Amino acid sequence: DPLFLEDINSAAPPGITVDNTIAITVEGFVENCPVQISTQGSSIELYKNNVLVGSSLTTVDSGDTIGYRLTYPGTSNTSFINILTIGDQRTSFTGVTTP
Repeated sequence: DPLFLEDINSAAPPGITVDNTIAITVEGFVENCPVQISTQGSSIELYKNNVLVGSSLTTVDSGDTIGYRLTYPGTSNTSFINILTIGDQRTSFTGVTTP
């Protein structure tokens, strides 16, 4: 199945940090699969198996879970995009800060 994350539907105050509530579980015959998250306009870090590993490249195996910690931009009415890549699958999700 293709990788998909829903956009963040509710705006947040500028500068707030939130942890995602839905983790991605890696399934299938996966071993040492590269995972990376990047952003345009916010600050984002990865969780791997509930341990914060930062924003650098890491790897996952079957059964691992991935999550993220997002810090919204520091200015009002600012939209941003985040890109998650797992192996050769890439998805993006967007958000915005409140006025």
